[in-house]
Amino acid sequence: MSVIKGKSGLVTWAGSTIGNIKTFTLNIDAANGDTTAFGDTDTKWTQTIRTATAQISGDLSTDAQQNTIIAQMGNTGTLAGAAVILTGSATAGQKKKWTAADAQLTNISIGAEVAGVQSFSASVNCSGGVAYSTS
Repeated sequence: MSVIKGKSGLVTWAGSTIGNIKTFTLNIDAANGDTTAFGDTDTKWTQTIRTATAQISGDLSTDAQQNTIIAQMGNTGTLAGAAVILTGSATAGQKKKWTAADAQLTNISIGAEVAGVQSFSASVNCSGGVAYSTS
């Protein structure tokens, strides 16, 4: 398992930013399959499939567009379609970014509104994994 932690990022829905991530933990796992053949003297393994999940926290504006993420956890929400961009470093020459183009919310906790902003923490499953880039 790979665990990556960071301090910034965005949650977008239909191309609009709906949340600012202040901290995150990204977990990437790779499953393995036993491919040992009859008569082999050693076990052989192959990587089969990766899964990625993330725990994120930050701030949500309380305007109608950004409350979309809250509505998705309600009875009529699809729990899918959010894009999550996790930034490990924004320093020139050391940029690290992971993007989940289709993140399904698995839970969300919303804090009290203070000066028009609500804090949140959420967990997401990253359907299709995460793409890594340094740009």
